[in-house]
Amino acid sequence: MDITGLLIGIGFRARVLHRLPGRLRMRIPALNLVPAGKRSLAEAVVDGLPMPKGVKTLEPSFVTGNVLLTYDTKVISEQRIIEHIEWLVRFSVKHRHKLMMVPLNELPRVVRQLKDHLERWNGDGPPPVREVEIPEDVWS
Repeated sequence: MDITGLLIGIGFRARVLHRLPGRLRMRIPALNLVPAGKRSLAEAVVDGLPMPKGVKTLEPSFVTGNVLLTYDTKVISEQRIIEHIEWLVRFSVKHRHKLMMVPLNELPRVVRQLKDHLERWNGDGPPPVREVEIPEDVWS
């Protein structure tokens, strides 16, 4: 088992705390582990990566470790959202060392290149994290 699988297995898995039609509050333990000095970086990465159609808002709280999402129930299912959030956590854990090394002034360019790279994936939903290899030129 790789480190991503291990981390997911010991508690980084997203868990629904509360649900209403079109609204989810989820617990994501990994959010509590983001250092205060890197939270703007983490927010920029989450804001910049592709979200499934139908997700209206995603508001992470690094203090509580929760995420509040609003979405269009006619466009996307709760299960698809949960899968996508878990994918974002796995992606972030897998690439955390490189993400943390990105200077803030370079962040918009790196996030844009990450988004472009991920949007090229063909298929329904995000690619399996283990299959996502980010070219080195994206990071530099």
